[in-house]
Amino acid sequence: MSKTLFQKVGGINPELRTNEDTDFCLKLLGAGARCHNTPSQGAVIFQGDHGRAAASSTTKRYGPRQRARYFKHILDSQAEILATDSKTQSWLWKRYLKMEARAGGMQGYQSLRKAAGLAAGRKRLLAAYWAVWRVLAKLDRR
Repeated sequence: MSKTLFQKVGGINPELRTNEDTDFCLKLLGAGARCHNTPSQGAVIFQGDHGRAAASSTTKRYGPRQRARYFKHILDSQAEILATDSKTQSWLWKRYLKMEARAGGMQGYQSLRKAAGLAAGRKRLLAAYWAVWRVLAKLDRR
């Protein structure tokens, strides 16, 4: 990737501690960049202590409430590009709703009800998805 393109899209959001790569990819797609799949990894970036078990997964360092906030930020900030890709939009909503359900609140469901740009049928399916994860989270806490 060129430095110009990296700067054009605003780089990687330093406020996101997880899923910053998802946010960055959506910004690239929004700028008209094309994606290429390869069987090998393009880049591996690691910062921190390689010896600790927690270092193996940055995502697992954050609880469901914080992870949900990051997903919601991506849904809100990348709404324009997500409106053109319903599959990715649904995937992100599912990730957000799952984390909110695990966090134990109603915020995910309330956000879904208020969401613009989602068809009524899709909202119903996503609400059912949230409800299933809410029940599973409650059972997991027992």
